[in-house]
Amino acid sequence: MALGCRIRRNFERPSKELVEAFRGIPVANIDDNCGKIAAVDSSIFPLNPKARLLGTAFTVNAPAGDNLLFHKALDMAQPGDVIVLANKGSRMELSLSTTAVVSLLLSRIWQML
Repeated sequence: MALGCRIRRNFERPSKELVEAFRGIPVANIDDNCGKIAAVDSSIFPLNPKARLLGTAFTVNAPAGDNLLFHKALDMAQPGDVIVLANKGSRMELSLSTTAVVSLLLSRIWQML
């Protein structure tokens, strides 16, 4: 039985050119051409459904109610990463969209500019 969590600190990200080559291609088409391994469960949804994102998925798989790994992902994310959080059925989107997290994200965005 595994205890704790596993954090991959260094992982290879695709080139910006490769990521850009996917712009405008429907996600379902990408998934079909990747052997149907590129889609996520329908329970994972964007906090802003009108937003369109293109980037490298930075996946976080955390226990329900635990936001520690989400905060670690915020620390580790690089420009171009899209954080994809699976929280095992938790309604954590309610607590993750707090003023503190939004402020942290905005400060990171300004630092990247």
